[in-house]
Amino acid sequence: MKKIFIKCALLIFIMILSNFLNVLAQPGVGISFRFSSVAIVSATFPGGSTLVPIGVPQQDDDASLFAPAGMNLKFGGNTYQKFVVSTNGWVALVPNSVVAVPPSLSAGGFNNTNQLATYAGGYPLIAPFWDDLAATGYSYIYTANALWVRWTIKIDKNNPAGANLFYVRIDGITGVINFYYANNAAYVIFGAPTASIGIAGVCTGDYYSYNSPALNAWADSTLETSNIAARPNSFTYTFTPYQLYDNCINARDLSPLTGACTPATFNINNAISSGSTICATTDTADVWFKITKPIGVSNVTITTSPAAGCQPVTGTSVEVFSACGTAIPGACSSSSIANPTYGDLTVSRGGCTAEVLYIRVTGDGNAGGKFNICVRDAGALPGLGANCGNPNWICSLPFPFTGTTAGSGNDFNEITAACRSTYMNGEDYVFAYTPSANGCIKVDLVSAGVRPAVFVYYGCPNAPGSLCLGSAEMPASNSIRAVSLVAGQTYYIVVDNDTTSGNINNPFSITVSNTGTPPPTYDVCGSAQDLGPVASGITCVPQTFTTACATPTLPIAGAGFPICAPLVPISTFNDGVTGDVWLRFTPSYSGALQINTTVGAINPTSNAAMAVYTGLCGSMLAPVTCDVNSGPLGMPSISFSVISGTTYYIRVWSEHPDNGGTFTICFVSSCSPPNDLPCNAINVPIGQTA
Repeated sequence: MKKIFIKCALLIFIMILSNFLNVLAQPGVGISFRFSSVAIVSATFPGGSTLVPIGVPQQDDDASLFAPAGMNLKFGGNTYQKFVVSTNGWVALVPNSVVAVPPSLSAGGFNNTNQLATYAGGYPLIAPFWDDLAATGYSYIYTANALWVRWTIKIDKNNPAGANLFYVRIDGITGVINFYYANNAAYVIFGAPTASIGIAGVCTGDYYSYNSPALNAWADSTLETSNIAARPNSFTYTFTPYQLYDNCINARDLSPLTGACTPATFNINNAISSGSTICATTDTADVWFKITKPIGVSNVTITTSPAAGCQPVTGTSVEVFSACGTAIPGACSSSSIANPTYGDLTVSRGGCTAEVLYIRVTGDGNAGGKFNICVRDAGALPGLGANCGNPNWICSLPFPFTGTTAGSGNDFNEITAACRSTYMNGEDYVFAYTPSANGCIKVDLVSAGVRPAVFVYYGCPNAPGSLCLGSAEMPASNSIRAVSLVAGQTYYIVVDNDTTSGNINNPFSITVSNTGTPPPTYDVCGSAQDLGPVASGITCVPQTFTTACATPTLPIAGAGFPICAPLVPISTFNDGVTGDVWLRFTPSYSGALQINTTVGAINPTSNAAMAVYTGLCGSMLAPVTCDVNSGPLGMPSISFSVISGTTYYIRVWSEHPDNGGTFTICFVSSCSPPNDLPCNAINVPIGQTA
């Protein structure tokens, strides 16, 4: 009983260790399998009327070709309908076009080399025991979509006795390959050991070699074990089709990123689909790679090409993701100048942050095969600053730069760009900036050119949803004094000029810097400034506040787009983008109230607007009224009825963010407007605005 317990414990240990060592299996370049071993034979060689005994063949390198009816076996992404079997303990898969044993597999070929690493037969080879054997008989059967081949052999071949048997099963649906060794005694090779166990691919050097210095086992693709002298009895070895880089999570890391294109060879065999819609292609089987883009690198080029020599895939498509499941719009290529059926593209990501880029590669027609891939730092692309796809990135402030718009192209104009300015009609030089924290910037422009200007945009100037946040048009102004920016959002700063005089480009110097001005303390609804008591009969007592460097309010239910903000030709208010400030009051009476605003005395705002709400800042606000320019100098003025004891919130913003500055606000209660009676009607001149 004690001996039985020890044997069982040893057997369990071997099984656990063998499965654990499975993770050590290294994928061959052209074949992709996972190896495992189990110390229990769980299958019996099938019999039946379709069993084909092959008789008593010659010893050593005798090989025969067979074509079982209906056979289709997959290996390395290709399908095979026939097989060659050798007395030396291997099976080679061949396509339907083969009509005789290929010379590379016959005597004088690679039949008697016993070497997986140097095998050059040109067809997949499966060797449960590749040695100079003497087979006393072997047989095969193709049943239930699987090929079984069994050898009865003598070890050594000159031994008049010592018959042993082993067999192999190749699953035609899953592609799994099983080696079964069913004897009660270990196979022992007499004389110099020269046997190999494993599988080899179509290309020389693509193989997995079984290795078992003790009772545990694994497979290696870089070092062949061809000196097997003994093998434990009653074992099953399994090779399972497997693609290590089959999904984004297991992407092969190609880091570090350098400026050189150094191709590495991989295969797309046994890959399945992980799904993508970037490329307009029906190819779904994919493999994944990743690269770490360090700070200072703006542009990354990914190139695929055919693998030299054996079994190249016919072509590839390449897609790039900023994270698993997050595709970079437009980052797809399935054709290059050097290799028309292979992908080659450059992605511009900005040099101010480090990030990991994920690369998806599919094979044309979902066929198996090899390809080369290289990823490199593309450096500064030609035409730096020409457009939003290749901007000059601002990584830190202050940022001084001297250059020219000459040669940067005219990508934007007064029709396509959100600022709708004639100063956008010349050649335009583009900067990009993504702040890491909320802040307020100033932009100063110096130029001896003809009618230059600088603009700040939320988003690319001509992209859908782009917003004009500020402008300075010389000679009237050469400075955008304050624009509030939101962390994580990319902004574009464009230097351009008016072409009225015929000039289309200008030399310039620009400085982008932090203003150092914090947002007002009443920057958010929850910290709205209390304007004090509002009673019946009060007269205007102005209080001064500012919209300078105010940050945008995060969208609040009910406090979205104010209905009085103009929508055409461009919006002057954008929820979550336009900086605003908040004030509040609670009247002690019910009746009419007028709220008046004027420009401030120092650093004044202009073209401001305001909206009034009731409710709760953190959950729901209900709009009451709003106005954009009913007061003097484009300032808002509102008259409406209030209810005693109700808290009202006033939201004030500058219609042009770079015009933020001081304003005054005051109340006049229990009053009537001057044109409250017909005889006091205010004259509105024809063609004018009142």
